[in-house]
Parts: sequence; structure tokens; C-alpha cells
Amino acid sequence: MNALDATLWAFPPAFALHVAEEAPGFAQWARRHASPDYTDADFARINAAGFALSVATTALAVRGERRGFRLHYASLTSQAVFNAVFHASTRAPGARTAAGVVLPLWLLTTALARRRGLLDRRTIVASLAVGGPLHAAAVAHQVYRAI
Repeated sequence: MNALDATLWAFPPAFALHVAEEAPGFAQWARRHASPDYTDADFARINAAGFALSVATTALAVRGERRGFRLHYASLTSQAVFNAVFHASTRAPGARTAAGVVLPLWLLTTALARRRGLLDRRTIVASLAVGGPLHAAAVAHQVYRAI
């Protein structure tokens, strides 16, 4: 397994570690700061789907096709940047792993993919342009119940 594939396969365990950090207090935080209707079951359902997405897109990405890698990068990996911003700005549980585990993994993935010619500056910017609104919409809908 090459370094990029190993880094991509690190995303599902990093996601699980992040969820483990969030789990003891996120639903309570969400009820207090976002929506009084947010439940522990919501937290479990949302993160089970997120974990399944991380495994599925990682499996596509490591098949060696540029399209699969870019789908992973745009739909999952680039959201790491915005998840760290969300946790830091709202003080929601999960800030340590968002900023200290998942965000550095995004940086490493980006650097390795650039070296392999899978990403260029334009693709990174486009992925972030998709990842930001995607993450904001997910948080607005799932946590704040705004859309």
C-alpha cells in the first residue's frame, strides 16, 4: 500500500476517533446551543451515515482512479477544514480531534495527492468551494434544524 492510500484509509479511524470525542457531550451541546430537538439518536444516526460514507468513498479513492479520489476529496476530505472551523468557533465537543487529527490528515492527503498529480491548486480550491457549503448545509440541517 502506498503512502496516499494509507493516508486515505486513516480517514475512517480518524472519523471514529472524532466521533468518540464528540459522543459524551455533543447532543447536549446541540440541545443547548442549536436545537432543543436534537437527540442522542440523531447523533448516532448522523455519525453512522458519516462513517459509512468515509469507508465507501475511501474504498473508491484507493482503487486508483482519479475520479474516485476526487469524489473522496471533494465530498469528505475537504470538509475536514470546515469541521475544524465549526468546532473551534462554536466550542462544540470534538475540537481537539477536528483540529489535531482530521485537519492534519487533510493536509497530508493534499500534499501526497499533489505530488502524485491527482490534485492541483484549482482542484483544491474547487473542492474547498464545494466542501464549505456542503458542511455548512449539513450542520444547518442536522444540528441547527435550519434547512
